[in-house]
Amino acid sequence: MVVLSILLAVAILVALWLGYKVYQWKASYKLSTEGLAAHLKDAQAKLEDLDQWKKACWAAERRTLDIQNAYGLAESELIKARIEIEKVVNQKKSSEVRTGLIAEQIAPFLETFPYNPKDAHFLGKPIDFVVFDEAGVHFVEVKSGEAKLTDIQRRIKKDIEENRVSFETFRINGG
Repeated sequence: MVVLSILLAVAILVALWLGYKVYQWKASYKLSTEGLAAHLKDAQAKLEDLDQWKKACWAAERRTLDIQNAYGLAESELIKARIEIEKVVNQKKSSEVRTGLIAEQIAPFLETFPYNPKDAHFLGKPIDFVVFDEAGVHFVEVKSGEAKLTDIQRRIKKDIEENRVSFETFRINGG
């Protein structure tokens, strides 16, 4: 009976040990399924965050493309405006040149012209008029608006002021 008691005690111990192991296995299984569920939930939240981030990036990229398109259109309009301004400026300059050429021709007939128109002889270039009157010989350059003397006109003026003007006779001998 002692053997049977020992066997019974061993069987109870083995049953208790197996019960404990089953309990541990169930507890660890429960923990691992709960842990997996938590990890899965965390991963799903991170995927949702990633999706939101992707959507924000796409929206920012669309805004960037819209801004680039708007910049390109503005740049194109600016180029068109510059071309138009250049045309207007060229037309204005051309108009000023024409006005100056007309003014040169009519200057002797204006009341403010300081010489008798009959004494004024039109050259045009490089000096507009040479006036011969009783007071002497006068070189007259007509300017309108903000026009300034050209380089050659300034040189002629300087030559006259420094008395570097002469009179010569050129003879052609006929044969």
